[in-house]
Amino acid sequence: MIHVVSELYYPEETSTGYILTKIAEGLAETFPVHVITGPPDYSGLKAAPKSEVRNKVRIERVRAINLNKNKIASRLLRSILLSVQLAVKTLKEVRKGDTVFVVTNPAPLLVIMCLVCRLTRSSLIVLTHDVFPENLQAAQLIQGNSLSFRILSRVFSAIYKASDHIVVIGRDMKEIMRAKINASLPEITVITNWADTDDISPEARASNQIIKSLNLQGKFVVQFAGNMGRVQGIDHIVAAAEILKNEKVHFIFIGDGAKRKWLVEQVEVRKLKNVKVLDAKPRAEQQLFLNACDVGMVSLTAGMVGLGVPSKAYNILAAGKPVIAVVDPNSEVGLLVKEENVGWVVAPGDSEGLAAVILEASNFTRLDEMGRRAREVAEHTYSLDAILSKYQELFDHYASKQ
Repeated sequence: MIHVVSELYYPEETSTGYILTKIAEGLAETFPVHVITGPPDYSGLKAAPKSEVRNKVRIERVRAINLNKNKIASRLLRSILLSVQLAVKTLKEVRKGDTVFVVTNPAPLLVIMCLVCRLTRSSLIVLTHDVFPENLQAAQLIQGNSLSFRILSRVFSAIYKASDHIVVIGRDMKEIMRAKINASLPEITVITNWADTDDISPEARASNQIIKSLNLQGKFVVQFAGNMGRVQGIDHIVAAAEILKNEKVHFIFIGDGAKRKWLVEQVEVRKLKNVKVLDAKPRAEQQLFLNACDVGMVSLTAGMVGLGVPSKAYNILAAGKPVIAVVDPNSEVGLLVKEENVGWVVAPGDSEGLAAVILEASNFTRLDEMGRRAREVAEHTYSLDAILSKYQELFDHYASKQ
């Protein structure tokens, strides 16, 4: 039996919930899969069945205290309380020889689930979306030389070492994780996220309703869609937009996050008529908004190499758009863009370099050709079927032990 334990799951469409849902349903084609999760939190639904079976997956949901997730203290308290509830439920359900699959976010859940697996003598497979506590340092939420950082670093290193297998979503993340645990075991496997090639496909820009509504037919449109958080380097993108405010280049930001309010204020203060900020849009509208541009952009701040992967890059490829990746060139997405020749890579923090690359892209005569290559890469290398086959192979090994 595979037990997938996650704060978020269907009907959530946020990245973690969506990714865990697709993986669980893919594994359920071969293995018995049981999901233990929390209630809907981001989807807008007030409730979901406490127990149900969906696409061969048995789902059980625990209750959660409704606290303000936009405040760090209350969000942490909610994560701790929910993690305890998920762990108690897992402890009742898991048996010796079962496999528990858990993602690194929220961090308290990973800590508690490690203890549960040791008590039940079950296998623990960790899907690493974030490397704790280094990602907190990169987000400037904790100081790298502080006592709390050193304590957390030791705790999480011990947890990673105690896992039976670690899945990371990038080659750079594998290097960071291997150095962090400083041991040959557990085994670390790279399995990237995927492109939704069945739901997203290239579409002519001229017919796009967002382009029409914003009257951008004569502009070269750069789009940033997704989380506008502390580690996305939004400030440097704004600086590049200011450099290009007299060019035929327009920026569209779509999404939400800790930096969104700042972004809206800066557009007003700097009088950036070449920037439009739109509200976050549901996953069901990706076909529309990912095609509302000439190039898509992903961005991370300096110091984030190996600590996270901006996986929205894969759906930009699915839409047949070249990628401008403001990331370390040795990061997973940086390597992808260079190896497949599907866009440009700019060092984080280099606003002038970013502006120059955007101008280069706006005058690039083979942009359509690059876009076609991007779609081919999405279909052949990063399709859902290709990625799920890697998870099937991984869990086959642990199923043979049961």
